[in-house]
Amino acid sequence: MTDGFVCVDPGGIYRLLRQLEQDGFVESEWSAGEFGPQRREYQITSDGRELLTQWAEDLRRRERAFRSVIEAIEKSIESEKAENKGTPEGEPDEKEKKDA
Repeated sequence: MTDGFVCVDPGGIYRLLRQLEQDGFVESEWSAGEFGPQRREYQITSDGRELLTQWAEDLRRRERAFRSVIEAIEKSIESEKAENKGTPEGEPDEKEKKDA
């Protein structure tokens, strides 16, 4: 899901789930395992869905901001390439010659 950009700490996930449960965003219950110990199963609440919707919108806003920054960087790089086009590497261009 994150292409390796997020390292998951299993203990941290359970601490987060407990905090989300205390805040009313998820509910949990113990279920009997057929072949092993009991396990806790989590279910998102309506408040949790609302929070998730808000978080997704915040991520979309951040994505738009990042895209704007990336586009500005790419335009700057392309502009610089266009200005230096045709100038042999290491030799000053006309502007640099005038400034010298």
